[in-house]
Amino acid sequence: CVSLPVMILEVILYQLAVVDTHCDDCQCIRFLARLIKNSCLCCSLTFSISIVCFSGLIVTMNNEPLVDLVEPFCWARLYSWAVWFPVMFFMPCCGFCCAWRMDRDAFLAEEAKKDSDSEGGACCC
Repeated sequence: CVSLPVMILEVILYQLAVVDTHCDDCQCIRFLARLIKNSCLCCSLTFSISIVCFSGLIVTMNNEPLVDLVEPFCWARLYSWAVWFPVMFFMPCCGFCCAWRMDRDAFLAEEAKKDSDSEGGACCC
């Protein structure tokens, strides 16, 4: 029950981490995107460190082995990594397949434009 919220938060943080690469036109929006990204990443890092410390304190106070704390975390990471690749590969509009197809189509259109410009260009007599 912990894996799904962690994966959702991870996808949100990933999208925040790459959002400034989509804003090449406006420096103001790019600056704002980087500011929001850095703020969210700092907050999530601070929250994660505090949760790890608090969980470790509870486990050691109850004389439980640390494996009981680390094992669910490791399983959540494995589930996340196993799900990440197919989701990010086949996701419509922003997955790898879709992005690759858009890049390929843009490249082919640019090549076709270059070819048509060179064939139907000005007369060089």
